[in-house]
Amino acid sequence: MKQTNDVQIYTENNEQLNVSRWGITREIEGDFFRANLDFSPYNERISILDFNIINPDGMNEFIGIIDDLANYNEFGKVWGKIDENNSSLFLDNGFSAEAVIYDYFGFKKNAVICSRFYGDRGKSKTHSENLSVLETVLAKAEEAKNNNNMPDGYSFKTADTGDLNNLASLFKEVFPTYPYPVCDPNYLESTLDHIIYGLLYNAEDKLVAAASAEIDYSVGSAEMTDFATLSSEQGNGLASILLENLESTLPEKNIHCLYTIARSTSFGMNMVFAKHGYRYTGTLVNNCNISGGFEDMNVWCKSTYPQKIC
Repeated sequence: MKQTNDVQIYTENNEQLNVSRWGITREIEGDFFRANLDFSPYNERISILDFNIINPDGMNEFIGIIDDLANYNEFGKVWGKIDENNSSLFLDNGFSAEAVIYDYFGFKKNAVICSRFYGDRGKSKTHSENLSVLETVLAKAEEAKNNNNMPDGYSFKTADTGDLNNLASLFKEVFPTYPYPVCDPNYLESTLDHIIYGLLYNAEDKLVAAASAEIDYSVGSAEMTDFATLSSEQGNGLASILLENLESTLPEKNIHCLYTIARSTSFGMNMVFAKHGYRYTGTLVNNCNISGGFEDMNVWCKSTYPQKIC
């Protein structure tokens, strides 16, 4: 994996553009398509945020430009959450279906996570370990339900601006590296319009654990993510407590699809979601730069519509 001190990317015209190492979102257009793409030098990845194909020639043009952009920038992966009704456009053009997020776009309107790999990025380094962790989690999830209570003196709250220095310090202590600049209070503040940060303070009023719900109001979905617990507090079920409390904040915001992308080799985090009724739907190979290397990520989802389908 190359270093990301160089914060230049190549555009669709093969021109250099200076950006933050965390990336930039750009709209690109061809003769027969338009798309919004997120370029992430840190993750060496392009994310397809949305697209519009004007005629049948547009897909070939779009794929050609995506390939050029990945090659120009030496990125190993392109991925996107694609409406399942449009997923064949990608699956018939060299993408693979890595996972599904049920009800992502609305009731019975699912997203297929479609990915295209370059070089050896599509080869998992932890495939056997992934399977072992998943099998154990699925076997033990039922017996692990409903066994976490808030420790005496601990309290949950959602973050406001006064909590952000503490939150950034917690993230910095827990994560050696991370796909986004969560150790920067200014970045955290810039996300408060669409991210709810759930915090757990102990009896001494010290922040000991946190997580977030990243909301896409346009489709009514939330990614449950950024779980961080101090090493001294691990094993106390705080991630489960955070998840329960974060979930309770979402119905009033008209959120009906909850999902997560969890590190595939983390027994604890996968168990948290399994025992809270989330459904495993696939593994994203070498998806994120975490702790100094690319890691596989498991997708879990839960629908809160009255007629649940996952």
